[in-house]
Amino acid sequence: MEKTTDTKGLLGLAMRKGAVVIGTDRTLRVIREGKKARVFLAKDAGDNLRKKIRQKTDHYRIPLHEEFSSLELAEAVGRKNIKVCALVDADILRAFER
Repeated sequence: MEKTTDTKGLLGLAMRKGAVVIGTDRTLRVIREGKKARVFLAKDAGDNLRKKIRQKTDHYRIPLHEEFSSLELAEAVGRKNIKVCALVDADILRAFER
Protein backbone atom coordinates (compact mmCIF):
# COMPACT_ATOMS: atom_id res chain seq x y z
CA MET A 1 0.00 0.00 0.00
CA GLU A 2 1.39 3.43 -0.82
CA LYS A 3 2.16 5.99 1.88
CA THR A 4 -0.51 8.54 0.88
CA THR A 5 -3.17 5.83 1.03
CA ASP A 6 -1.95 4.82 4.47
CA THR A 7 -2.07 8.43 5.65
CA LYS A 8 -5.59 8.96 4.36
CA GLY A 9 -6.66 5.70 5.99
CA LEU A 10 -5.20 6.80 9.32
CA LEU A 11 -6.98 10.16 9.01
CA GLY A 12 -10.27 8.36 8.38
CA LEU A 13 -9.69 6.09 11.37
CA ALA A 14 -8.85 9.09 13.56
CA MET A 15 -11.99 10.89 12.40
CA ARG A 16 -14.16 7.94 13.38
CA LYS A 17 -12.39 7.91 16.75
CA GLY A 18 -13.09 11.64 17.22
CA ALA A 19 -9.42 12.56 17.10
CA VAL A 20 -9.40 15.02 14.20
CA VAL A 21 -9.87 18.75 14.71
CA ILE A 22 -11.25 20.47 11.61
CA GLY A 23 -11.08 24.15 10.71
CA THR A 24 -8.62 26.99 11.02
CA ASP A 25 -9.61 28.32 14.45
CA ARG A 26 -9.78 24.92 16.11
CA THR A 27 -6.50 23.79 14.52
CA LEU A 28 -4.72 26.98 15.61
CA ARG A 29 -6.05 26.48 19.15
CA VAL A 30 -4.61 22.95 19.24
CA ILE A 31 -1.24 24.28 18.03
CA ARG A 32 -1.15 27.14 20.55
CA GLU A 33 -2.06 24.82 23.43
CA GLY A 34 1.04 22.79 22.65
CA LYS A 35 -0.84 19.53 22.19
CA LYS A 36 0.96 16.79 20.33
CA ALA A 37 -0.51 16.83 16.84
CA ARG A 38 0.06 16.62 13.11
CA VAL A 39 -1.46 19.29 10.93
CA PHE A 40 -2.76 18.67 7.43
CA LEU A 41 -3.04 21.71 5.14
CA ALA A 42 -4.60 21.41 1.70
CA LYS A 43 -2.11 22.15 -1.05
CA ASP A 44 -4.80 24.27 -2.74
CA ALA A 45 -5.47 26.40 0.37
CA GLY A 46 -5.27 30.17 0.04
CA ASP A 47 -2.02 32.07 0.56
CA ASN A 48 -3.13 33.75 3.80
CA LEU A 49 -4.15 30.46 5.39
CA ARG A 50 -0.95 28.76 4.23
CA LYS A 51 1.16 31.55 5.74
CA LYS A 52 -0.75 31.52 9.04
CA ILE A 53 -0.58 27.74 9.48
CA ARG A 54 3.06 27.48 8.39
CA GLN A 55 4.14 30.19 10.84
CA LYS A 56 2.39 28.52 13.76
CA THR A 57 3.54 24.99 12.98
CA ASP A 58 7.12 26.20 12.49
CA HIS A 59 7.07 28.17 15.74
CA TYR A 60 5.59 25.34 17.81
CA ARG A 61 7.48 22.61 15.89
CA ILE A 62 4.35 20.73 14.84
CA PRO A 63 4.68 18.43 11.81
CA LEU A 64 2.88 19.86 8.77
CA HIS A 65 1.66 17.80 5.80
CA GLU A 66 0.77 19.53 2.55
CA GLU A 67 0.57 16.61 0.13
CA PHE A 68 -3.23 16.43 -0.17
CA SER A 69 -5.73 18.64 -1.96
CA SER A 70 -8.84 19.94 -0.23
CA LEU A 71 -10.89 17.26 -1.97
CA GLU A 72 -8.53 14.47 -0.83
CA LEU A 73 -8.64 15.71 2.78
CA ALA A 74 -12.44 15.91 2.62
CA GLU A 75 -12.66 12.34 1.33
CA ALA A 76 -10.30 11.10 4.05
CA VAL A 77 -12.30 12.58 6.92
CA GLY A 78 -15.75 12.28 5.37
CA ARG A 79 -16.59 15.98 5.35
CA LYS A 80 -16.84 18.68 2.70
CA ASN A 81 -14.50 21.57 1.95
CA ILE A 82 -11.59 20.82 4.28
CA LYS A 83 -8.62 23.18 4.05
CA VAL A 84 -6.91 22.40 7.35
CA CYS A 85 -7.23 19.80 10.08
CA ALA A 86 -5.16 18.40 12.92
CA LEU A 87 -4.76 14.83 14.08
CA VAL A 88 -4.55 14.75 17.89
CA ASP A 89 -4.76 11.10 18.96
CA ALA A 90 -1.55 9.80 20.58
CA ASP A 91 -2.05 6.20 19.41
CA ILE A 92 -2.58 7.16 15.78
CA LEU A 93 0.28 9.69 15.93
CA ARG A 94 2.59 6.81 16.87
CA ALA A 95 1.56 5.05 13.67
CA PHE A 96 2.92 8.02 11.69
CA GLU A 97 6.28 7.67 13.40
CA ARG A 98 6.73 4.11 12.08
